[in-house]
Amino acid sequence: MGGNPFNPNFGMVPAVFIDREDYPVPAKRIGQAMGKEPGYISRYRRRLLDSGILRAESYGHVAFALPLFGEYIKRFQL
Repeated sequence: MGGNPFNPNFGMVPAVFIDREDYPVPAKRIGQAMGKEPGYISRYRRRLLDSGILRAESYGHVAFALPLFGEYIKRFQL
C-alpha cells in the first residue's frame, strides 16, 4: 500500500468532541463531520485502532487511546 495509511483528519476529529457529552465519539458522527461515507470511515477507523491512536469504547464509538492526546490536538490545532 502506497502513501499515507492514515487520514489525519479522521484521527483529529474526535478532539472536537472531547468536551461534549457524546464522547467517546460515534464513528458515524466523525463521518458526518467529514462528509464521508461509512466505507471510507471504517477503513481509517480500523487503521487508527490497529496503530493504537484510537481505542474502541463500545460498538461504533472511538476515543483517543493516549491520555490527554485529544487535549493536545485541540490546544495546538493539529
